[in-house]
Amino acid sequence: MKEMLSHGVLCVLLAGCVAMGNRNLTDEALLGRITVGETNKQDITTLLGQPDSERSINVGDATRQSWSYSYASAAINPLEYLFLYGFWTNGIGSFDTRYDLFVSFDYKGIVSGLSFLKTSYDMGGPVHATLVTGIADNTIGGAGPAGRTVRFVDKVEYRN
Repeated sequence: MKEMLSHGVLCVLLAGCVAMGNRNLTDEALLGRITVGETNKQDITTLLGQPDSERSINVGDATRQSWSYSYASAAINPLEYLFLYGFWTNGIGSFDTRYDLFVSFDYKGIVSGLSFLKTSYDMGGPVHATLVTGIADNTIGGAGPAGRTVRFVDKVEYRN
């Protein structure tokens, strides 16, 4: 009985969620406050903090920048690893969901492009198949006085 109880406690301790990156990327309402053609660098920093990475390119006399943010999380099911199939299907250190945000700024520091990618990984198991889904939501601001934006969504899915 004592051994059974200790195994149960060990399973509870191993269960949980592992996450890294900027958790704000999971908040749709917060991301909805970013508007192409209006939001500036300071607004982005206030909403999301410092970016994970920055890139700059000089175009003529102007510098354009892009920032990126990411967040990944995984829920750990100890039963998958207890029966060993989790090591082959999920691996160790694999995430269930990943969020990536790329923000482009024009030479004035105003958001000119926004790309948000959410990828969900279900690596399958003994009773269900692999399913990987990626949904990219992109908004690009148009140049000129019209200030029009173009928005498109791509969905990619892999099933095995």
